[in-house]
Amino acid sequence: MSEPVLRPATPDDDDAIAACIGEAFPSNPKARVDVLRWQYRDNPFGETVGWVYEDDGRVVAHYSAYPMPYLLDGERTVAGNAVDAAIAPSHQGRRLFSPLARALYDDCSHHGMRIAVCYARNPIAMRGVAKAGVQWMPGLRVLVLPRRPGAGRGEEVADVPDGIDELWARTVARDGIRNGVQRGEAWWRWRYAASPLGPYRYFTAPGAAAVVVRHGRVGYVLELLADDERAARRVLRTAAQDVLALVTVAVDAGPLHRLARGAGMFTVPRRLQPRSAYYGVVDTSGAPLGDRAWHIGWGDMDHV
Repeated sequence: MSEPVLRPATPDDDDAIAACIGEAFPSNPKARVDVLRWQYRDNPFGETVGWVYEDDGRVVAHYSAYPMPYLLDGERTVAGNAVDAAIAPSHQGRRLFSPLARALYDDCSHHGMRIAVCYARNPIAMRGVAKAGVQWMPGLRVLVLPRRPGAGRGEEVADVPDGIDELWARTVARDGIRNGVQRGEAWWRWRYAASPLGPYRYFTAPGAAAVVVRHGRVGYVLELLADDERAARRVLRTAAQDVLALVTVAVDAGPLHRLARGAGMFTVPRRLQPRSAYYGVVDTSGAPLGDRAWHIGWGDMDHV
């Protein structure tokens, strides 16, 4: 049995990386090369960092971190979204993952990504990245808004609404947000308008905007910005008109959680969540994370 070689990934590996992801996780959209290249290569926020194991000319394991515009301790920077950790079935059980993850996080540091963020539900994957330094946070809370009679006094629009930068700046100032994705217009245009996935739907109301993707009869709220609870209620009720319910996730007791609850969303009791969504963070320099509050939304997760 040959020994796989650990090396940095390059854009020339994209087809092989997509094939490896598809072998390990057939339902992952990054098994499609067009989706992978949008996220990894056509990314306006910086260079994607990736590592692979190669065995006899074949990519048999992979892990990448694509750049996101970020606030860290209130300063504008770039963070890595660590995604698509995949080991081909033929090479599972050979203890490849921890060295792969450590190589990725070290390289993130060299590329100016002071932190890398992970999102997961799979306990096995969570244990694997924890060995490489990821600190997992308490599970995100799920919130639900059932459809109700009556219009929301907002509207659906065809493109990213105007004024997102200003709305995000007011949100940051009001809520004291210091750590999380910079949810301005550049993020909305790349994450949603330029994505091969979706279709993503944009809703506005005075002082509020939201992004929703529909799966079946449920709408998933990926972004919610609002000047106050009343504005958030208007835009959410508008978005809920043609679905059975809207669903979103938020950090427990964080600003987004408070806003969504004030807008009429109900927090699902943890005992009714079959498996929580978790986020984890690693300081790529190896320094302690400290006691930071993180601002997380569903849109941060890489292929919803």
